[in-house]
Amino acid sequence: MAHVWGLLLPGGPDVAPERYRQAPRPWLGQVDPELDEFEFALLARARARDLPVLGICRGLQVVNVFLGGTLFQDLRAEGATVENHAMPRERGLGLIAHPLVVEPGTRLNEITGGGWIPANSRHHQAVRDVAPELMVSARSPDGVVEALESADGRLLAVQCHPEDLVDGHLWACRLFHAFVALARGS
Repeated sequence: MAHVWGLLLPGGPDVAPERYRQAPRPWLGQVDPELDEFEFALLARARARDLPVLGICRGLQVVNVFLGGTLFQDLRAEGATVENHAMPRERGLGLIAHPLVVEPGTRLNEITGGGWIPANSRHHQAVRDVAPELMVSARSPDGVVEALESADGRLLAVQCHPEDLVDGHLWACRLFHAFVALARGS
């Protein structure tokens, strides 16, 4: 990792619930324990080197669990929301599902300009308990945690998929530019 200046953790399968001290429930999706192990090791090394980290979807969940938080294995099945956060891919990867309500005073607010920003949504797992060293920087209107960050702003994670929004939404472009700028400074 000597020639690595930042870590981007992308989307993927569900995080194994054993990682956050839960037994698998019937609504759990596909898990990949080897991927969990690999990404946790990458995150440990990135944190040891104080590299900037950007988490996307599963990446947000990995970051939260790695730092001691927990997840809902399925938002609707566990009563966290009645809204569907798992929009079908067939409807388009950039389909806007709901806004993100960005918290004032956060790094995400600084990057995006704050307020309400449009987001796509393809997840059924989400943050239940926020890891102690993270803070919520955005939620969906139904209260689901949609973004987390560290106090120093070097770790930022979003539940949506901004990579599918860069063509039409300036905030998504700004997010990637901010990550690259941090990585260049590492």
